[in-house]
Amino acid sequence: MSSPDRPHQPDDAARPAESSSLMRWLIASAIIVLLAVGVGIGVTMLPTEEGNSLTYKIPTKPKGPPGKVVLSEDATYKFDVMPQNTKGSHPWKFTNGGVGDLELSLGPHDCSCTIANLPDEKSHYTLKPNETIEVKLTWDTKVFDGKFRKTATINVLGDPEREQVVFAVDGTIKPAVTVAPPERIIAFGSFPNDQSVKGEFAIGSADKPDLKILSLTSSRPEEIVLTLSPLSEQQRQSAGWTSMKGGHLIQVEVKPSKSLGPFGEEVIATTDHPLVKEIRLSVSGKRVGPIAVVPETARMHQVNSAEGAATTVMITVRNAPETKFEVLEVPDYLKVEITPADVKVGSAAKIRQYRMTVTVPPETPAGKIEGAIVLKSDHPLADRVKIPVEITVLSGQ
Repeated sequence: MSSPDRPHQPDDAARPAESSSLMRWLIASAIIVLLAVGVGIGVTMLPTEEGNSLTYKIPTKPKGPPGKVVLSEDATYKFDVMPQNTKGSHPWKFTNGGVGDLELSLGPHDCSCTIANLPDEKSHYTLKPNETIEVKLTWDTKVFDGKFRKTATINVLGDPEREQVVFAVDGTIKPAVTVAPPERIIAFGSFPNDQSVKGEFAIGSADKPDLKILSLTSSRPEEIVLTLSPLSEQQRQSAGWTSMKGGHLIQVEVKPSKSLGPFGEEVIATTDHPLVKEIRLSVSGKRVGPIAVVPETARMHQVNSAEGAATTVMITVRNAPETKFEVLEVPDYLKVEITPADVKVGSAAKIRQYRMTVTVPPETPAGKIEGAIVLKSDHPLADRVKIPVEITVLSGQ
């Protein structure tokens, strides 16, 4: 009998050939993958400018013996205090102390205000053995306030012990000139016109402890007296200037005056600071006395330009049998008239009232009318009265 049919089986000699072919294919695939990964890890793309276009240059690791990074000092430069809105720079000597080339390239930096440079402003530079270049870190303090630390990096190829150098600048940024109160305003509020009031400004500089005040003036020297003296340690502590040295105290005295109503004056100090030549300070308040005004401001809103309008301000006078008023100043377009109202006799003194009528005539141009009405009086204790004005005129169309 013949044996039953069996499926065809490949002979044993063919099996090793197929296994060998499969193994070669797997090895080739692995090599391709490793090469791709190696390129992705080992290559740094450096931007270079050619004309107006941005291309990329691939630095290669120098062949042969290694180079060595040698810096003239620590890579972190520390300063004490710098003023705001100034620029600083610090150089380092960068030497190749090895026997092979070093390939240098610009790396990342914290912000556009901090930059490290290579020779000729290049993004890539080959540093030969024993060659020294200067790397300068520049920074802009802008309006930073407080601790300041910024870095910029130089990438290095060819030094087996160092792949990059991180240059840093470290210090404190403060305003060029510091003033207390920081609003640079002394607001006295209301006070009797026959009394004086006093206030203080403090001025100092964190980066210039020997700051000098070259001159000190006020916009009304006959009424505002200024006194300059050194700032004491206790006064610095009170102002919160614990780390600041030096400084000045400006004492401001507003003297008694016959002028009533709100006021705003200016104190001007000139200094020897190269960044702040002049400091302007404000002094404001309101003097009250035997003449009172109600309401305190002549105010009208939504006045029709075609029709005009009027408002009344009552003036009350104490301690005078009769007072004469003269209008010294009045904003454009307004008309002002003052007439006696009535007389009241109190237990302590006579009180007289006057009616001041403020008129916006018809056809007054649309817009805001601001400023003050200034009255002159013959009262022995108050010869000027200032009344603020706030009026809005709308188009009549």
